Amino acid sequence: MRKHLTLNYISNKKKISLKAQLEQVWEQTGSKPDALINLSPDIPEAGFDLWNIFWDLKTGENITWSEVESYSKFYGISFDSWEISTLMTMNAEYNKFVQDEEVNKPRKEAEKNQKKANPRKRHQRR
Repeated sequence: MRKHLTLNYISNKKKISLKAQLEQVWEQTGSKPDALINLSPDIPEAGFDLWNIFWDLKTGENITWSEVESYSKFYGISFDSWEISTLMTMNAEYNKFVQDEEVNKPRKEAEKNQKKANPRKRHQRR
């Protein structure tokens, strides 16, 4: 699931997900990037609908109870309590992932800049 979240994460800076960027590369080159192969997380068949509903609802920072209720009324779906609980847990995990990405971003950028500034020296044969 983390791979899926990483590819679908949209930072405030970029305004486009890595997945969307890779899909553009695929469209331009005709070659599917490895990161897009086997993208679907291991979800039991019974969970596919709930997975898709989650992504339909995930338009902002949090999925609210009123959004779930509106979705339910609009599509004529009656959610079981475990389904609502699962959606809210997925939402919390997604938000945790985003927070971790934001917190770790300065460290990742510093590491990347350090690698650029100090490229590995090749060993010279004597």
